Amino acid sequence: MYEFVPKKEYTPIRMEIEAIIKKVQKILKKQDSDQTFQFYLIGSGGRHLITRIKGGNEGYDFDYNLVMNDKFSWKPAIRQCFFNAFQQAIEGTRFNKIENSTSVISIKQVDKKNSRIIVGCDFSVIFFLKMMNRDIISILDLIRLNKILHGKLEMYLDLTTIS
Repeated sequence: MYEFVPKKEYTPIRMEIEAIIKKVQKILKKQDSDQTFQFYLIGSGGRHLITRIKGGNEGYDFDYNLVMNDKFSWKPAIRQCFFNAFQQAIEGTRFNKIENSTSVISIKQVDKKNSRIIVGCDFSVIFFLKMMNRDIISILDLIRLNKILHGKLEMYLDLTTIS
């Protein structure tokens, strides 16, 4: 059975997560002035309808899209740069676990004593490709399209050929 998480419970955590994101922005900007991005709370958190399983051990989570700016130039190691910046940014916060999966970077507050996740947050790094000087398409849209057409993820994209 699900229950809604009260606004007074999730608001301070959302504010802490956004402070972490702003810290990541500063870290990345210091490394490379073109590595700037905007962030957007998406999913149930964006609609203020956060739920969790009543009495469960999974807690609740937030989902953010981190959208790279127009000046951004693709670097193969960008995900690792984000991961390293998040590792630095979560120091001294409630978040004591970080993971780098194929699609998102996740941070979690884990209660090891009671073997449960209290709260988590997933970050998806998104950038847009300008194609043919007019159309804009996100890499995630290309991946989704490829999955629909081929039923699996087999996409190799040479970003140096796109102007």
